[in-house]
Amino acid sequence: MPKLLRSVVLIYIGCTSWVFAEGNWFASVGVASDYVWRGTTQTLGQAQVSGGTEYVDDKYLYVGAWVSNTNQGTKGSASSELDLYVGISGKKEDTGFDIGFISYQYLQSSDLNFEEIYAAFSKAGFTVKMSDGNDTGNYLEASLKMKLPSKRKIYLGFHVGRYNRDGQADYIDASASLHMNELTLTVSDTDLETVDDHDMKVYLSWEHDIEF
Repeated sequence: MPKLLRSVVLIYIGCTSWVFAEGNWFASVGVASDYVWRGTTQTLGQAQVSGGTEYVDDKYLYVGAWVSNTNQGTKGSASSELDLYVGISGKKEDTGFDIGFISYQYLQSSDLNFEEIYAAFSKAGFTVKMSDGNDTGNYLEASLKMKLPSKRKIYLGFHVGRYNRDGQADYIDASASLHMNELTLTVSDTDLETVDDHDMKVYLSWEHDIEF
């Protein structure tokens, strides 16, 4: 196990032990017709099943883990992704911040593993976020989420990002999404010219959150 991942695991265990009595425990489960990350498919256009767990303390700290199927490495070969993360976040009225560390682990393709630190600032539904990876590059993104004039919880979201990748072509991605309760319909595209990622993607996702 890499030293950095081992450190994350130890931090995760230590933090969850500390916040168990003072914080809240959350879990989530989700399915999607495609797993799209930063505008690129992670499942070669196939369905995704995911789940996660997270602790949030009464102040700022959160720690969590998330797992999903992927198709990384050899084309067409199934794999699994495990993300471990820890951070601090806060919100006052309509202004918030989020700073953290995340480790992406591909269980059948460990040569693809990498880590990132990230920082985000949000104001009135608008969010700017920067993620910086170890030898993978950096990703700058901006998003906007607006509630539509309806008695139901229906939101419209817009996103644009630029991925400056080390050793690979840089690209821009953009998406628009419609959120209704636990369902999200997303249209996403990039300016990449690769076989899997130059076409516009339309996919449907569902996620259910549980608080214990």
